[in-house]
Amino acid sequence: MTMTIGRALSTLVIGPGPDISLAAARALVNDLRMQAARAPELVGKYAGLEEAAQKATQLPVRVVDRASWTAGATKSVMGMIEHTQLSSRAIEYQISIAMAVLSANVLGQFDPYNGRRTGGTLYLVAPNIAKFQERYNLDRRDLALWVAVHEMTHAVQYAQAPWLADYVANAAINVFSAESEETIEQAMEDITGVMSLLEGHASYVMDSLPLAVLPSRHRLSQALAQRRASGNHLVKKLGKLLGADKKNAQYTSGLSFTREVVRRVGLEGFNQVWKGPEYVPSANEIQNPAEWIKRVIP
Repeated sequence: MTMTIGRALSTLVIGPGPDISLAAARALVNDLRMQAARAPELVGKYAGLEEAAQKATQLPVRVVDRASWTAGATKSVMGMIEHTQLSSRAIEYQISIAMAVLSANVLGQFDPYNGRRTGGTLYLVAPNIAKFQERYNLDRRDLALWVAVHEMTHAVQYAQAPWLADYVANAAINVFSAESEETIEQAMEDITGVMSLLEGHASYVMDSLPLAVLPSRHRLSQALAQRRASGNHLVKKLGKLLGADKKNAQYTSGLSFTREVVRRVGLEGFNQVWKGPEYVPSANEIQNPAEWIKRVIP
């Protein structure tokens, strides 16, 4: 029932998306599917994770509307907290409302919790990508590849590190279930470290694509920065309440961390980070890459 409510809210409160022709919609969907098929090879090459990228070629790719993303995101969060005291109908209802509002802003998402037996599910939210392309007059195929590579990088991260899904889920649960100030602070440290790592690394891989592969890469980066600075007031307000406003900082600090570690010890050294939970950088190490290198690299 709450899935139906989430779908309805996504449509009624946020709307279905931009009004584009059937031909344009079909062309976008086709580009998204084609570029998603290209993405694993590119991620494997520029992340130095070819074996994990090969696994990601089997990943289900779903090109969806906002309502379908809302339903999937709600199911994913509920799956994370299924066996905890946080799981309830009331919580599911609240999550579905939050996801419905956020559905206006999501270009794509790798979900390690839906379809976990097959390695997760990759979502590309076509209406939002179409709106982004139209608003900033972007090259459609480049944009499709850019979004696909970012989300596929997340898929490869989880394929390389099978422990990661449980680690992230437990870190998120600890944030919401912590009761004392000390445990809340530690939980926030843990989630900030791992999310900064994942988002920064994905941004690094995107930025590593040569212009021969992604000619309008610089324009795409500029447009994304402008999009993050603007946006729907309701979405931004809810995002702040949920802590999503910190995600931009995670992109920036995580990208700086990744660049500095790769500069000092190369991709092979950086990729030690996927070996186990003890290799995940702390929030402090994200800001001070030399500390992580000192702790992890022999």
